Amino acid sequence: MYKSLLFVGLGLVYLLPSTLLAQCEISTATAVLDVNNVRADLNLGAGLWETSPNGVYFVPGENNISSIYSASLWVAGKDSNGDIKINAYTYGPNGSVAGPLNEDGSLNEDNCTNFDKIWSVTGSEIAGHVADFEADGVVDGPIPESVLAWPGLGNPHSLATNGFDLPFNPQGLAPFVDVNLNGLYDPEGGDYPDICGAGKAFWWIYNTASSTGDNPLKLEISVLAYASESSDPAIDNTTYYKYKIVNRSSENFDDTYLAFWVDPDLGCFGDDYVGCSPERNMAYFYNRGNVDGEGISSCNPANSFGENIPMLGVQLVKGPSAPKVIGPNGELTDPVGNEIGDTLIQLGMSKFMPYFNGGTNPPPPSGTDDPGSLQEFYNYLSGNWRDGTPLTSGGIGYDPNSTDFTDFAFPDNPADPDGWSMCNAVPSPVDPRMLITSGPFRLQPGVVNRITYMITAVEDVPHPCPDVTILEDAMDIALNNICVPVEPIPTSIFDLNSATNRVIIQPNPLAISTELSLQDASQSIKSVSLYSIDGKILRHYDAVNTSSLTIERGDLPSGMLIYQVTTRNAQVYTGKLIVQ
Repeated sequence: MYKSLLFVGLGLVYLLPSTLLAQCEISTATAVLDVNNVRADLNLGAGLWETSPNGVYFVPGENNISSIYSASLWVAGKDSNGDIKINAYTYGPNGSVAGPLNEDGSLNEDNCTNFDKIWSVTGSEIAGHVADFEADGVVDGPIPESVLAWPGLGNPHSLATNGFDLPFNPQGLAPFVDVNLNGLYDPEGGDYPDICGAGKAFWWIYNTASSTGDNPLKLEISVLAYASESSDPAIDNTTYYKYKIVNRSSENFDDTYLAFWVDPDLGCFGDDYVGCSPERNMAYFYNRGNVDGEGISSCNPANSFGENIPMLGVQLVKGPSAPKVIGPNGELTDPVGNEIGDTLIQLGMSKFMPYFNGGTNPPPPSGTDDPGSLQEFYNYLSGNWRDGTPLTSGGIGYDPNSTDFTDFAFPDNPADPDGWSMCNAVPSPVDPRMLITSGPFRLQPGVVNRITYMITAVEDVPHPCPDVTILEDAMDIALNNICVPVEPIPTSIFDLNSATNRVIIQPNPLAISTELSLQDASQSIKSVSLYSIDGKILRHYDAVNTSSLTIERGDLPSGMLIYQVTTRNAQVYTGKLIVQ
């Protein structure tokens, strides 16, 4: 029987079995993303940024006034017994271990040690390497150390550069462009890190196998954080975070929610407001007054933006994939019990949920402050208050007597005097935290999810009650600079058909072999994954780099499979393949 420690008081929801702690040390690696006007103190583990009393996210980067205190990815679901399994970090010591998991979801001590590192590479280093290879099809000059050491799957130089051989991982490791199409990272063959054309990028990988006791959410999570310097302030004030999440648990987790949690501290923490733009999958935060920290005795003027207050937004660019059952009228519902999904759809921001610092004076209403138990964390993820009261429209969204339920708190422009925002929720509690949530959905064994967030700042925005369209315009520019464009989220079988018609499979059903091709031959396929109908990955083709792919029957099982095609410009198409 495991002896466990529960760090709920710190907001760190981890049960850390002593046998796991003895096997793997907690990760310690950190780095600084500072290629443009942002300085973000990165952390390998549950917290995206390194916890510091002075904050973790600075715009402009050269000053010491932080805009964000802490942030992390929260995931929670329920097992077959209805027990909550959760991985959610807020403050305190990092509780994660580094590295990929074994395929059965178990920890690997060598991986924990070897991957306690954050790799980095610059766009100029990649450009020089690419130019060298493209000149004559041969790499003549020395390969930059960052390119040579990049932990792409199968890198033959890892032992010499990183001090260890990379493990085989069916879902891959760090992303790369596979120029020679052999499925393995070979920089001498012209391969190079895939960092979306950014000026600089960092990559790391950790797991959650030490969380929530004897039967945890065994997730393998890798992160690509990147940014670019630009004369356009929208891009110069933006950072991007691409998560790849591999579920190595052995059972379904139903009613799963995935959220990006943020504690915004815009200079002085006692006068921050939050809001959201649901149609944009975006949340944001701003200042209560026109002078940061005015009237707050605990505010150190050195930590105040004064009258030059920024406004920051967090946008869900690409959400998780959810299995859905297609109803008789084309409606999409979540699988129930042993039911198996017919297709996959991409989720957006399903809920926007704030809560408030319970240590302020005066305190927020009871039931709206920091969570302490697993159920309370799950309540917030599912769009309810800490005490289970549903979010309702108006005021601060907390009214146990109201039945005007809603999924999105403060969805209107703060500049709209008639809208519902914290500007009009008087009196509003201070020091909010916020959750940008997708769900519920079924998290299936073996499923891979790719999720992308971007964070954009606009400096010196007129306050109070700023016009959010100023920020939205900047985020539109930053979104056009990202290599994962937003796709419409299908809500019925008819939407799904319109998407999958972009992919042609002939013949379908597959007997011996079939040809998968893009209807638009000018596009190029980056990768193709084949899944069983219960979500397990059966086959993956990487770096296809052509508009068509021949799929051989081989050992594929008979029945219906789900294919997922990702193009070089990051469009994602899913559909059905029948195997005879």
